[in-house]
Amino acid sequence: MSDLNDEVVVDLTRRQDQLNESFLRMFGSAIELLIKRIFGLNNLGFKFKGSKSDLNSFANVLARETSYIKSLRKHGLDAPASFSTRSALDSAIKKFESDTGLVWPLK
Repeated sequence: MSDLNDEVVVDLTRRQDQLNESFLRMFGSAIELLIKRIFGLNNLGFKFKGSKSDLNSFANVLARETSYIKSLRKHGLDAPASFSTRSALDSAIKKFESDTGLVWPLK
């Protein structure tokens, strides 16, 4: 486990014209670490950069991602509840991508 002083920075100020493969890989890794943090699998700290609307959109899609994972664990892939949470996640991802110009790295 990492020291509590370790910090992952999630920067939503990058725009589509600034993106490259290494940024997308880093962004995907940061999201993976954050989701693991939500489920208690690491103790990393996180710092977020971006406009208020970008951060709100990010928080919404992250909450939907977490709900979907919990639904899969509880109900399984083919359950109606999982379909419902996946639909909400897909909507949140579209809004995030539209708001920020960033591609959500988890599909």
